[in-house]
Amino acid sequence: TEQQRRDFLRRTNEGQGWDALDRKSVVAKVLRRFPELQDIILPPKNAAVQKKEIPFTSSRSYAERQKHLEKIMTVEIPENSKEIEVARSYGDLRENAEFKYAKERQGLLMAQGAQLAEDLEKVKPTDFAGVALDEVAMGTGVELAYASGMTETYYILGAWDQNEELSIISNETRLAKALIGHTAGEMVEIPAGECELKTIIPLSTGIKDWING
Repeated sequence: TEQQRRDFLRRTNEGQGWDALDRKSVVAKVLRRFPELQDIILPPKNAAVQKKEIPFTSSRSYAERQKHLEKIMTVEIPENSKEIEVARSYGDLRENAEFKYAKERQGLLMAQGAQLAEDLEKVKPTDFAGVALDEVAMGTGVELAYASGMTETYYILGAWDQNEELSIISNETRLAKALIGHTAGEMVEIPAGECELKTIIPLSTGIKDWING
């Protein structure tokens, strides 16, 4: 949701898994790594909001990243906090390898969580329903024909979507970028060479099931 980055920093700042100094250190580290997150905890400055093109991905891929973020927040970070406390009990933090390792992992987890939260705010989930077939776009399939007589079928979905077995490719791949905007019957130059865009097809039942699976 749009509040995920805000919630991430709020939960981190209010978390009880580490002491106040550790918590402030982690928040500062995340903000240094991702300075664009400062507007979540600081009052916004009087700056014009720039509208950017919103990237989309399938409902399936979006849900998978949500689960990954939830695991980091509810499982991995609390476990890491316990590791830090155990390592701290060994004393002499300057020579404490376990403590250093646990703190390094804490930084990695926080950075990874912040990046996931940021990505989830920027990217929007969709089921690609109702996409027109007049030209290649996200949510369409294509049948390509080569001079050799070989044919290939691909389904172009969103930013995080990929499944080789189902011939699903992301709209951010070189192949998809070369095809998007073209119409059936055109000759198109793609990374593998020139081909004919034979036809544009709707998403199959199998692809729809994958998207909503």
